[in-house]
Amino acid sequence: MSKALPFITLPITTRFLTKEQISLLGIYSIIISMYSLCSQFGLTYVINSQWFKLANENRKVLLFNLFVINLILSTFSIFLFLLLQNKLTPLLIGDVWLNFKELSLFIIIQIFSVGFKSLFDGYMIIEKKIKWILILSLLSIIINTITFMYLVIEYSDIYIIIKSQSLIVLLFGSIYSIIIINNSNFRFDISFWKKTLRIGYPVFIRSIFNFARNRYDSILAVNLLGGSNFAVYNFSKNVVSLNEYLAGAFDKSFSPYLYKKISEGSSNNRDFALLIYLYFTITVCGIYIFCICGKTLISFLTNNLFNESFDYILLLLIYVLFGIPTMCSGHILVSYEKTTWILWNTIFQFIILVSLSYFLYQPFGITGVLVSLCISNIIYSLNQYILSRKLFNLCIMERSLFLDTLLVLAGIMILYFHGSLLFISLVIVYIIYKLIKQFKDYKVTKDTI
Repeated sequence: MSKALPFITLPITTRFLTKEQISLLGIYSIIISMYSLCSQFGLTYVINSQWFKLANENRKVLLFNLFVINLILSTFSIFLFLLLQNKLTPLLIGDVWLNFKELSLFIIIQIFSVGFKSLFDGYMIIEKKIKWILILSLLSIIINTITFMYLVIEYSDIYIIIKSQSLIVLLFGSIYSIIIINNSNFRFDISFWKKTLRIGYPVFIRSIFNFARNRYDSILAVNLLGGSNFAVYNFSKNVVSLNEYLAGAFDKSFSPYLYKKISEGSSNNRDFALLIYLYFTITVCGIYIFCICGKTLISFLTNNLFNESFDYILLLLIYVLFGIPTMCSGHILVSYEKTTWILWNTIFQFIILVSLSYFLYQPFGITGVLVSLCISNIIYSLNQYILSRKLFNLCIMERSLFLDTLLVLAGIMILYFHGSLLFISLVIVYIIYKLIKQFKDYKVTKDTI
């Protein structure tokens, strides 16, 4: 819902704001992401890998120590921003930084508050209290949307809008902090700090490369397309983030059970196979629907402001599609504390992305960069799958799912270049048949147990 509401309100937003103003919102999010890296020091990875190895009282001690570490890291993030704001930021986003200098205080507020949500989510997910994430997220959505729409209609001032968003983030950051503190045991334990350093430092270094990997295309778009055209590209990424939110929902539903099964050495994983294939089926149906009526929908929602975004969105959806077959692999590696290996795999992916982009940008522009993104993601996912399979045999039909992904890609290409609906109709029938078969297998396994 948090991702869907901005698109529901797009007809109003695009009526009152210009492309340039909308692009500033996207660039602002890049700045926040860049300086929030330190606060993402793999703390949720520590929770996921250690939680089921600890007694209940020690879990509360772990949570308190992670909260203090998060507080220190958030303060350090502010220090980095103050030190580098006029040096590193213009290097990445160009002269557009001048538009944000007067917002430094609000950038600091948001940088400080971001990390607490990540720790809160990690704690609630591992404790299977996802309803609190949903309740607070819904409340945040309502407040954000009402405030945003009022300011857009009443003032159409992007700076007032950004300031209000920062204050709302601070409010909810405070709520997350209070909940974490109330569930903590106020005792320092140096062993948790050492373990956080050992598990977290590869994750932190990886987060830098992750930022570069996930934002590389956006940074190029800011510098090469200019503010107005970047708005089109950023809109494309926001559309695709709807699917990423769906992936996150599925991930949160099964990841606590997955970590528990790994810790127990359980080999009964039919439920994971069913969930992942269900997510795959929903994604494929969404992509095919977008291929058929995406252009009309974009035109309607954006008052013809972002009509040229169709190809960008389609390529970004293909990028997401190829990550599905191995979406459990990362959890297995975290459970076995292979965060250093994840770091090197991320670095390898980033090198491939930059290398391919260098050769493909000149002939194809940003489209070439997106193709590079898809190829590098396939290589990253395959590497991750190979190691995770050696550590823990999850048996969720990854190979079969990868072949199905290639079949779906063939359907997209046939529809895009030839306009034929016959092939994708057959693909959808085949995928739904396999989903039903997965469900029957799951029922048989459950009844047997």
